[in-house]
Order: sequence, then C-alpha cells, then structure tokens
Amino acid sequence: MSRKQYFSIAVLVVSMISCSAGNLAASSTNAGLNFSSTKSLRAMARVYMAAGEYEKAEPLLSKALANCQSGSSTDEELCLSLLDTSWLYQKQFKYDQALQYCQMGLQLQEKLYFTNHPYIGYTLRNLSAIYNGQGKYNEARSTMDRAMKLMYVTHEVDDPALASFKADLADIMASQGDLAGADNMYRAALAQISIKFGSEHLYTAQVMAGYGKVCLLEGRYFEAQSMLEKSLDIQRAVFGRGSHLLAGVSMTLAEVLMAREQYDQAREHLEGALASVRTKYGIDNPMTGKVMSLLGHAYLGSGQVSKAEKTAREAVDILERSAAKSDSAATAKNRLAQVYISKGKLDKAAQLCSESLAELETLLGSEHPRIAAVLDTMALLSSKAGDLDAAAVYTSRAMAIRALGGNGLSAAAF
Repeated sequence: MSRKQYFSIAVLVVSMISCSAGNLAASSTNAGLNFSSTKSLRAMARVYMAAGEYEKAEPLLSKALANCQSGSSTDEELCLSLLDTSWLYQKQFKYDQALQYCQMGLQLQEKLYFTNHPYIGYTLRNLSAIYNGQGKYNEARSTMDRAMKLMYVTHEVDDPALASFKADLADIMASQGDLAGADNMYRAALAQISIKFGSEHLYTAQVMAGYGKVCLLEGRYFEAQSMLEKSLDIQRAVFGRGSHLLAGVSMTLAEVLMAREQYDQAREHLEGALASVRTKYGIDNPMTGKVMSLLGHAYLGSGQVSKAEKTAREAVDILERSAAKSDSAATAKNRLAQVYISKGKLDKAAQLCSESLAELETLLGSEHPRIAAVLDTMALLSSKAGDLDAAAVYTSRAMAIRALGGNGLSAAAF
C-alpha cells in the first residue's frame, strides 16, 4: 500500500472506529510518560487497523494493554485499549475474543461515565456488530435498539451523528430477513452520510455496498450492480487492487452477477477475493470459507462441476470448523447440495439439505428468506428423485416465505 493510501486511510480512522473517537478528549492529560506511550501505541494501531494491517496492529495493542495492566495508566486508557482490541478481533472475524473484550470495555465504561453517555452508545453499536457477525441476530437487534435509544437522549432523531447507527441497524434488519425495513433504513442513512461525507467518501461507499446487498435480495439486480461497482471503484482507489478489504463488496457483486447468470465474471471477482483473504487470514478463517462457498456456486453455474464440488466441500469443512460459523455453514451446505444434485449424488444432497434446513430454522426461524433457498434445493432434489408431490410442497412453502418479504424478493444471495 502506498504512502498516499495510508494517509487517506489515516484521516478516516475516527469515522471508522467511532466507538472511541470522542473518548480521547476525555482522557486525563496528567498520567505521565507511560500514558502518552499507551496513547501513541493505540493511535498507531488504529491507523494499521483502518488499513487492514491487523497483524501489525495486534502487538501494539498488546503492549498498550500491558501498560494499562501495570497500573500506571488511567482507567480511561484501559477502557479504550480494551475496546480497540475488541475492534481488532472483530475485523479478524474472531468474534468470541471480540465479544469478551467489548463486554469488559463496556463494563468499565459504564462505571466511568453517566448512564446515557454517548460513548456507551457507540460501544453498544460495536457490540451489536459482533453479535451480528456471530449470527446472533436477535441479540444484535436488541443491543442496537438499546444503543439508539440511548443516543436519542442526547441527539435529535435526524442528527447526522446517528447515520452510522442507522446503517448498522439496516444491516441487522437485512440479516433478519426484514428487507423492507432494511431498505428504508439504508435510504435514510445514505442520505445523511452522503451529505456529511460526500458521495465519493470511503464510508459512503461502504454503506452503499450494504444497501447494494439489500437491492440484490430484493431482486433489483441492475440497481444493485451499479451501486456495488461504484462502491468497489471508490474502495479500490483507497485500498488498492487486490486488497482483502475489497472482498466483501466483491462477493456481493459476484452474487449479483450470478443472479444475472454471468458466472464467468462472478468467478473472476471471487477468485481475486479468495487470493486476498487466504493471504491475509489463512485457509481456516470463516471469511475464506464464505468466499469459497460462493466460488463453488460460480463454478457450478459455469459448468465446472468437479471444481465446484471440491471448492464447495472445502468451504463447508472450513465453516464447520470455525467458531464463528453461525448460519454461513448451513448456507454453504445448501450450495454443496446443489453440486451433488448436478452430479446425481442424491443421497448426499438429501443429507446436506436436511442439515441445512434444521440449522437455519434453529438460528433464523422458519420464515427467513434463507429457508426458501434451501426449500428450492429440496424441491429440485425431489423432482430429480421422481417425487413430484414433495417437490410441489417444497416449492409452495418457498413461495409463501418469499411472499412475506414482498414482491420480487430474491434468494439468490442466500
């Protein structure tokens, strides 16, 4: 990454790690040299984290925590160090560790500040994002509701400071299958964010990518593709081509392309994303598994069935091993089942469909759009096996679920 790109990222750190931006001013300035060292360590770590250089940030935060534990730093510095460490683990998809540090930071923060202090609201927002990453969508929603309720005590409803909260709430709504709510919330957030930061800002582009995902799920493919391509261009200008930080938007764009049956273009995006995340996170990271699951689907769509089977099976194995597998493993099983159906391995496909359906119903409930995607696969499986009555039942149930989400609801990305 060039020096110019690092500088561009550095000026975005406050908006990207907003949970503790305001806290800096609240810290004591009289704690001596060790405090300054701790503060400097965190400042350097934040720049590295914003640039996605997590392996460089980790030892700096470890040193900052060690300074705090020596007893010579303030409680404010300890709180900030805990929360920054939580943010680091969250970005590495190590959600269990992120949750532990976030909860410790929140407990200390609640002792340091008054009950409705905005700093607590920002920390609750980050805690909600961790739950969302774990697939604990109900916990994520209740935590975000608590955060926004707290922020409304000190902010007006249309305050631009709440735009990032609205964007995160929209993401949770989409995860829960509430696409209409997510659509409305993203529109409100983007309107405020575009005014505050400008249409070409990195954060605007990242929120735009989230809204593009909702457009995909609603079946608005052309709108989704236009939005995602613009987001990718903006992020690529900041992070550089081949950055692992582009993987998320590249995956969503690939899903749009697959929904439009442009499998070769989707495969190119996913192969690039896979190379970057395997280099950065390693083979056993859940992000790697998610990319591989989609890539297997792209291989299947382009007729590369053997590649599809190998890639999709490896994705399931990775996500099953992951402590943060959430509903991603179940979704990957459904995609692998589709590969097995294409190869005539109906017994294996049936087993995977059964597991996927049971896991998703437990995690998401019986009417989530991802359930409809599994029912589609089960209908195809039943049809291949000659059981047309069962196929009709599965299709009918899938249609009923989609009807709950509104006209045009697509399960392409599920």
